[in-house]
Amino acid sequence: MHAVQGSVGRSGRRARRSSVVGLIGATLGLLLGTTPGMAADNGAVDAVVTIEAAAACIELSTSSISFGTLALGTENAAGTPGITVTNCGEANATILASGTNASGTGAAWNLVDSAATCADTLGTDNYHLGLATPAGAQIATLSTSNKEVGTLAGAATVDHSARISTACPGSSGAGQTMSMQINYIATNEVTEPIVLEEIPATQQNADAAAAFLAPASRDYDTPANCASSPSVACPGGVPSNPLPKVHIEASGVSAVQVPATVRWTMSAALDVSTPTGIPVTYSGVSCTASVDSGLGASPTFQGSGDLNFVSYPNPAGPTNYIAVTNANITGVETADVSLTGGLACSVLSSFASIFIPMLQDQIEAYLEGNICGAPEPAVFMQCPALP
Repeated sequence: MHAVQGSVGRSGRRARRSSVVGLIGATLGLLLGTTPGMAADNGAVDAVVTIEAAAACIELSTSSISFGTLALGTENAAGTPGITVTNCGEANATILASGTNASGTGAAWNLVDSAATCADTLGTDNYHLGLATPAGAQIATLSTSNKEVGTLAGAATVDHSARISTACPGSSGAGQTMSMQINYIATNEVTEPIVLEEIPATQQNADAAAAFLAPASRDYDTPANCASSPSVACPGGVPSNPLPKVHIEASGVSAVQVPATVRWTMSAALDVSTPTGIPVTYSGVSCTASVDSGLGASPTFQGSGDLNFVSYPNPAGPTNYIAVTNANITGVETADVSLTGGLACSVLSSFASIFIPMLQDQIEAYLEGNICGAPEPAVFMQCPALP
C-alpha cells in the first residue's frame, strides 16, 4: 500500500514503501569418500521449483501534495502536484484508493463520501476528498474504506488530481494546517473464466435480443464530459452528481435476418427525452440542454444495429453470444434540441448542430456491445469484451 500525504495550509512530506521479496533456496550435500581398493560411485537428484505469479506492484510519482491555503467551505479545490500512478508489475492490476480523516492542532474533520454540501446537509467538521482526471472529470469520491478507482495494464500509468472540499464555515481548523492521507493499493486483476450458454441463431432469439436492447422504457445516465466543447453534465467544471438521465421508449422493434447468414438487422422507433435536462457549457455560457424527439417533424428517432450470432472460444462451435455492431441513430432534428438559461443561451444558434452528433453517439453507445446469457429477454445480460 502506498500513501500520499495531503495538507491544507502547509504541506508535510511522508513516504512509505513496502515490498515483498520471496527467496527460495535448496542445498543438497553429499560427502563421498574413497578407500583403497573400492570403486567410486555417484548419483544425481533432479529438482524443480515453481515460482508463483508476480505480486501486484504500484509506484506513485509523489509522496506529498498540498492544497494550499483555503477557506472553510471551499469546494473541489485541486492539490499539487498531480499524482502519477504506475503499475510496476507485469500483470493487469486493479487500483483501489481510500482517504483518512483530517487532523490539525485541536481540530479534526471526518471524511464523508456523499453528495452533501455546505448548502444542504454536510454539517460542520465534515469534508470531502476525491480523485479526478487532470482535466477535472471526477474519478471517485473517497471514503475511509477502499474503493476501486480503475485498472492498469502492466507497466501502464494513469494521472490523478487530488480534490478537496473543506469543512463548512463554523467548523474547527480555522488558522490551522489540516493533514490527511490518500492511500493507494494495487491488487492483481483476476479474470474469471467466461462460461457461455448456447444461444442458437434463430428468429426467436434474435427477436429476444432486440427486445433486450430496445425495451419499452429505460433510463440511461448521461456520461460527464468536462473536456469536450460543449462540456456535458459538468456544471462549473465538476461532473454532475447524480448524472442527468436520457429517457428512451422503444416501439416497433424488429429483427430481420440477412439471408444466408447468422446476422440480423434490428430496428426500432425511439421516443427520446431528458426528464431534467443536461447541464452544458458552450462558448463560455452555461445552459441546460433539453431533448424531446416529439418536437420535430417526426415524433421519434430511428435506431438500428446488427445482431451477430458468434461462437466463443471456438469460431466453429455453437453460437453462444451476440455481438451488437453498427448501431446507428437517425432522425434527430434541430427542433428536438433546446437550450434554456437566459438570453445568452437562446442566441447560441449553432449549438444544436454540435450537440446532435454527441447525442447520437451517446445513444449508439447504449446499444453496442456483447449480449450473453440464456436466450430470453429477462435473463440476457451485457457481457464483457471477449479476448
